[in-house]
Amino acid sequence: MNIRAGGFLLQALTSIPFLEATEETDNVKFEKIILNGLAGFYWIIRKNHDREFALRKLMMFLSRFQEPIKAMGREFDLQKKYHRRLDRDYCASWTVTDHVSGWKTFDAILSDISDVQINDIYIEVINIVDKKVELLGGSVHNLLRLSVAFPGLFPPVENRFLSSIYYSQIPLLNLQKSDLVHVNLRNTKMLPVNNANQILLQSLELRSGELARKILADVSPCQIISREQIRIENISAFINSLETMKGNIKEQLKKNYHE
Repeated sequence: MNIRAGGFLLQALTSIPFLEATEETDNVKFEKIILNGLAGFYWIIRKNHDREFALRKLMMFLSRFQEPIKAMGREFDLQKKYHRRLDRDYCASWTVTDHVSGWKTFDAILSDISDVQINDIYIEVINIVDKKVELLGGSVHNLLRLSVAFPGLFPPVENRFLSSIYYSQIPLLNLQKSDLVHVNLRNTKMLPVNNANQILLQSLELRSGELARKILADVSPCQIISREQIRIENISAFINSLETMKGNIKEQLKKNYHE
């Protein structure tokens, strides 16, 4: 069995209590953990450090790249003049470049994280050169870059690899019936569609969400579903509810695996 968790931008954070619950449930035996997005960023750090350290790095990432993440996640309040200007600026930037930040800025976050090899964690990526989806393993720093290689935020890793969050949102390549999947798709009905950039992002999300649902319906693996929607404005409340969410997921896992 493989464990799969990820998600589109901030929605991936709902995988934190899921991953922690699977770690603490004895009967959940797995070969690989397959991740993408911020779920991968958090869990790779968490495997070699404590929760507080991993959460601090996560919040550091979100603080440093908050504005482009807001634009990509359609979280700007376009009723506010300042937000409208930022949204237009990012939209204009993306017409002439594939990224608004370089890896050097991101790598500064990794300065006190050991770059050791990890054997059982894989990141799902899109290989834009060979035009296919792949699972990649490797060392901590490379896996962290692959996790957050969001199209539009960073350039492709090695000029080749991008995060698969726009492909199927959650990592589903070579899905098997025995796999345990955390399903946490974004609710696009809650999101604004007021300009060309938002229309494009909406269409990408709708397409990726439908692909995810089709793959899951065709294979029918074991699923844990989280419907909570994460936005910049409710991150603090989400962090404060991690223990409660983890407890609820552990109860679901116990029922599924007859602990």
